Amino acid sequence: MLKPEVKEEYRLLVEDAEGIKEVQWGLPSPGYAKIYPDNPYAKNARFKVEGVVATEGKPLKLYLEDKNGDKIMIYNTSIGRKANV
Repeated sequence: MLKPEVKEEYRLLVEDAEGIKEVQWGLPSPGYAKIYPDNPYAKNARFKVEGVVATEGKPLKLYLEDKNGDKIMIYNTSIGRKANV
C-alpha cells in the first residue's frame, strides 16, 4: 500500500502470458487487521486479480501505473524448468 501522504492516483497491474490485467487492491482484510491492530494499513491489505496465466518462459510482472500511464515495475518473477536429476 502507498503511504497516506502520496496523493496521486495509481493502478496496480499484472502482466502475464496473456497481457496486462488490473489488480483490485485495498480490499478489506479483517484477519490481518486482527493480527496487526497497531498497523493502520492492515484493515485493507488484501488484493485480487482474476485469471492470471503463468507459463514457462513468460515472466509475471507487477507494475504501479500513474495517472499519465507511466509504469514502474515493482516485481518480476518467472516459472523455471524443473531440473532433470
